[in-house]
This record gives sequence, C-alpha cells and structure tokens, in this order.
Amino acid sequence: MADDADAARKERMADYRVGGRHLVHLGPDVLSRDTMTKERALTPLGEEPAPRESVASPVSQKSPRSSLTSTPRALVKRVSKRLQRMGSRASSLLEVGKQEQDFFDLDDSYLDSRKMDHRTVIRGHYPRREKWYAALDPDGPRRQGWDGLMLALVVYVLFVTPYELAFVAHVKKTSALYICNTIVDVCFWCDVLFQFNTGYYHADQGRWITDRKGIASRYLKLWFWLDMASLLPFGLMVQREDVSILRLIRLIRLFKLLRVAKAPRLLANIQVIATMSYKQKCVWKYLLVLCSMLHLMACAIRMAHDFQRGTKTHYETNSYLRWRVLESRRSSFRGNGALYVDSLDWAVSVMLGNSAYRTTAEGIISILGNLFGVMFVAFLFGDLTNILCNLDPAANEFKQTVDNLNRFAYEQQFPKEVRSALHEYLQQSEGLFRSKFHHSLLNQLSPNLQELIAHFQLGHRVVRAPFVTYARQCTLGLVVGRRLVIRPPRGHQHTYLDDETIDEDDPDDDELYSRAFAKKGRREAVIVRIHPDMQYDVRYLDDATMEERVTHDRISVRDESQRIQKAVSRMEYVTKLLVTQVAKALEMHLFMGGDFVIRKDITLNRAMYIVDSGKVMLLGSDVLKPWGMSFSPEGECFGDRSIAMIVAGHAPRPSWYNARATQISRLLVLDAAQLVEIITAPGFEQFHKFIHRFGVWASFKVAFARAMREGGIARIADEWLAREQAAAAASEEEVPLDLRLDALEQKLDALLARTSSG
Repeated sequence: MADDADAARKERMADYRVGGRHLVHLGPDVLSRDTMTKERALTPLGEEPAPRESVASPVSQKSPRSSLTSTPRALVKRVSKRLQRMGSRASSLLEVGKQEQDFFDLDDSYLDSRKMDHRTVIRGHYPRREKWYAALDPDGPRRQGWDGLMLALVVYVLFVTPYELAFVAHVKKTSALYICNTIVDVCFWCDVLFQFNTGYYHADQGRWITDRKGIASRYLKLWFWLDMASLLPFGLMVQREDVSILRLIRLIRLFKLLRVAKAPRLLANIQVIATMSYKQKCVWKYLLVLCSMLHLMACAIRMAHDFQRGTKTHYETNSYLRWRVLESRRSSFRGNGALYVDSLDWAVSVMLGNSAYRTTAEGIISILGNLFGVMFVAFLFGDLTNILCNLDPAANEFKQTVDNLNRFAYEQQFPKEVRSALHEYLQQSEGLFRSKFHHSLLNQLSPNLQELIAHFQLGHRVVRAPFVTYARQCTLGLVVGRRLVIRPPRGHQHTYLDDETIDEDDPDDDELYSRAFAKKGRREAVIVRIHPDMQYDVRYLDDATMEERVTHDRISVRDESQRIQKAVSRMEYVTKLLVTQVAKALEMHLFMGGDFVIRKDITLNRAMYIVDSGKVMLLGSDVLKPWGMSFSPEGECFGDRSIAMIVAGHAPRPSWYNARATQISRLLVLDAAQLVEIITAPGFEQFHKFIHRFGVWASFKVAFARAMREGGIARIADEWLAREQAAAAASEEEVPLDLRLDALEQKLDALLARTSSG
C-alpha cells in the first residue's frame, strides 16, 4: 500500500515538468508563522497535522487522474464529510476553513500606499458578520458615522445644558429647546443599546470579542452606570413646586454633564481624529477647552447670582451681576442674551487674573477662575512654544542647511549663476532631508513595524525590479505554455450555479464540477505571453477566450504539487524580508533637469536606480540597440542588469549607455555591495541563485553585443572557417585518389541501399 502511494505521488510529481526539466527543489520547508497557524487551524481536533509531503497520497490512490480540479475536489469532499461527522465543534473549524480558502493563493499586495485607503493591519480584521444581528464593527463606516453624531451631541450637551440650568427658568414642552433635548436624550439611549451590540478588541487575548455576554460584561463594569446617571429624568421624578426642591433638582440635573465623559472614547474611535497631526490636535484641544471654560464660568456666575438671591431674605443682596447691570450699565435686565454677555465678560476678566465679585459664592468662583486661568495660560504657552520650536524637525534642518550654504556661497563670492543654480537645487531638495529624517526614524522601530512600513511605502517599487520578478517567476515555473489556475480580480463578486447542483457522492461528475469551478471564479488557463512587470496574457481552456495583463496575485497555486506550494510559500515570505532589507538600503538622490545620472564609458555600473518621481531618458540601455532611446517614468528602474552582473561575480565595468534626467527627478539608489550583502545572508539562497543566473545572462548579452560591435564574432568565424578549409585541404593532399574514390563509392552504395529499402 505504501509502495503504491509512493508510486502515485511520483507519477503526480512527474506531471509538473517545465521545458523537459523539473522545477528547482528549494530545500527544507521553511514556512512563515502565519502559514503554520493556518495549517494547524485546518487540522481536525484531536489529530496531529499530517506531513505536507503525504497530503496527496490518499487522493492519488483513489483517483489516479492528474488534473487541476479532481485532486482538490476529492480532498475537499473528504474533509467536509469528516467535519460534518464531528458535530458542533467541527462547524467552527469549517468556518475557519472558509476564511482560509485562499491559503495557497499568492500574496502580491505590494500596492502604493499613497494611492490607497488602508484599514488597520496592526490588529486583525473584524470577523465577518454572518448574521444581520451580529455585533457591529467599531471601525465600520456606519459605526463611525454614529460616533461622529454622538460627538456632536456631546458638544451640544456641554454648552446647552449649563446655559439651560443657569439662564432658563422654565422650559415649555412646546419650545424648540425641549424638543431638541428630547431628541438628544433618545439618541443617548440608543447609544447605550449600540454599546451592548458593538464588539471590541481584547489586546491581552489578541482577538475581537463579538459575543453579547463578553461585550455586556465589559460595559457593565463602569461606563454603563455613568451613562445611566446622566440619562435619568430627574425633572420628571419630582412634581412639587417647592423652591428648595426645584433648586436641588437644578443641581442634580448637572449629572447630565457626565455625558461629556463619552468624548475621550468617541475621539479614540473616530479614525479622522486619529489621523490628525499633533499640531492640529493641540490647537483644537486648547480652543475647545478655552471656549468650554469661559462658557462654564459664565453659567456658574449666573447660577451663583440666583442661589445667593433665591430666597426673600437675600433677594436684595448686591451680587456682581446686579451691580454690573443696575449701577455700572445703568439699565435693567433686558433678556438672557445681554445677561450672558455680561457673564461672559466677567469670565474673561477672571481668566486674565482680575478679581471681580460681590458675594462669597462669587468670590469662590472668582478664585477658582483665577487658578484655572493661570494653569491654562501656562500649559498653552508651553505647548505652543514646543510646537513652534519642534514644528517640523526635518524642515528645521533643511532651513538651517540652506542658510549655511547660502552664507558659504556669499563668503566664497561664487558667481551669480552658480549661486542661482545652488539656490534652485536647495529649494527642491527638501524631500531629501525628509527622506533621511524618516529613514533614521524608521530604524528605531521594531522589525515587524519596519517590515510593515517598508511593505506599504516601497514594496510596490522593489517587487517590480526585473531580477526580483525573474526569481519569483522561476520559483513558480512561469513560462509560455504553462498551465495554471486564474482567480478573479479583487472585489469580484462570484456567481454560483442557480439550477444545477453538484453531487458530492459522485466522483465522476467532472463536467458539472468544471462548470461550477469556472463560475465560482477560478478558471484554468495557459500562459501565452509574459510581460516584464509581473503580468501575463492567458488563454482560458473552458471557452478559449483571451485575457491580457493578468496580475501576478491572481495566480492560484492551491491545485499545484506540494513541492511547488512549499516553494511559493517560502518565496513569498522571503520576498517580504527582501523588500524590508532593500527598502532600508535605498537612498534618495535628487537630479535637476538635464543632469547626467550615468555617463557612457565613464560611470561605473555599481548601482540600480528606481525613479520615485520625474523622468529619465536612456540612450543605448539595450545592448543590442546601441542608439535606441527609451524613457523611465515614475516607478520604473534601470541599472538592474549592472548590479546583477556584480552579483554573478563580475567586477564593476564602465557603463555602456547614458542616462539623463529630463526634469527634476528623485531617484532611489541601491548600491550593488549592499544588495550582495543582503542576498548572501542566510535565508536568501534562492534569490541569490536566480539573481546570479540573471546576471550571467545579462553579462553574456553585453559581451556578445560588444564582440559584434568590435568585429570579434566575424573574426572568430573567419579564423574557424580558415582552419576548417586548411584541414580539409591537408587531408585531400594526404589521401590518395584511389582511396578517395573507394570512399565515395561506398557512400553511394549506402545511399542506394537506403533508397531501395524505403
């Protein structure tokens, strides 16, 4: 039985030949942590993960057919039936299997972060909501919109509630203020319900909590009781008209200000606030604190006036507001608006350090206002000074460098043209200072964060380098005529069969399964053309249609052999490491319009250039077209063959082409010595192997083209032809004529015999 399994596996592995040769074996199976986690998640409970080389053996015994769909189909059927027999615990594993259905799909998401709106990748994505009543995603667009509304209502409560308690004696149920307060109360009650139905991320456990019990347990610890205290309708609980009771109710209604405690939670959840710079946050924070402090102090002095004169005994008490209105302004109370302006004027004067009060309550509020004003001004000037001094460290260094160079040019009495060119270059070089500043900043981060930032910042540049694409394509064996499976583009909605069903118990239902396989999005195809930017023209086998420029990340290798799956998994993981190391080694250089980047026969080829912005003109970069002109726009690279030749063991040689910037261009430069140091480190053996092969082929093309230009090929051919002719003449002189005639007669007899037998 074991011999049959080994034979079947060898037969299946023999089907994956490319150009008459096996794909290169990549050595031990070194997988990333995510790969191992996915494999353990797909293993049934109570069993150990099976060896990866033996996965195909049972399938091969049952069905000797070797196709891209039959083997995975049989494996899926066997796993599904076994999970169904395992009961309720197996259903959760089945859901995990559905989430990891793209386990063997290529990871090629090196996209430009400047052109995308990424969700957080530090913590895992929120679990998919299978039911409409499932817990809400706190980072979802609807929940974000609700948090924005609640933040606006918190600001409303912060300003309207104190004003209502201080300046409005009685609110009619038909007034606009009463209606607005009712709507706000209803919204806060709804927010309590949302809190019971919104998941949260548990940092200690490293997962999202979505069950109602866990959510309620967390909410009931503290925040629920604060919300309840702020939502109780104290005004409806007491219907007595006693003045002392009404004054107490007005004080108790201040509990509504507990709703302001929601503000920090809401600000932390709203992503727009999280992406604001610290300068903007500081300005808005102090502006809001200043306005709220002035407003609360104005309402406090008005409430002190009412409580001091609230009884008949103290009605004639000369409070500050009474003195201000009757004696200073020589007028009577004309309404809440004028009284609020007087109260706000008092708050401003107290915040500035003045002391203005007539009663004991006003004196206490005045002293507290003076203390708050002193602390506020101290913190305000401290933060503003810090912001202005450290507004932009990179810009400060840039300005200081510009001033020093301008002073140097003036002291050395450079000509006006030189100073103008220097000034123009310096004005455009601010990006260089920022790049160096950010590079030093990234070196202080953890390795995982460095890999993450390099992935989003420069990953889409590095993976487009020709020798990187060559290594990745060689690993998968992507050549013209290769048969593979293409999955739909990202965001494509799969269409399933409506009237047709698949009989899982019938292993011979291949036709229907193939149609369902195609309608679900994955289709078999053959490569007809390979583009240099990791894109392919393919022809689908089901309807013979063509699709041009299929991206590399749409190739599915889940139906490939175990050896290819392991090789691709290792290559994708090592590619991430390579992107991180190369991104850290790249240095930005600025070239003005007309500057030479590379001079023919002068500049040594020891670096690769990636155009980050601008455009570079290349003359003779193709060794077979010495006068050919091409342009490298943003995102393209040149000089890759030069550093690949150095990796192959060749010494740096003068360039065979010219490269000149046609406009102001920023280039990312990778030195060959740094690339050699990176790929010779342990773990990059496959990249070193394929880049070495890429460099050998590039060196051969350069040497062949140079020999053709210098006449070396013709000279070698002439010398070889002369040697052959001389040898033939010498042999004719040495062999007698009769022997030559006998040899010719034998050849004719042999030819006649073959003709007669045919």
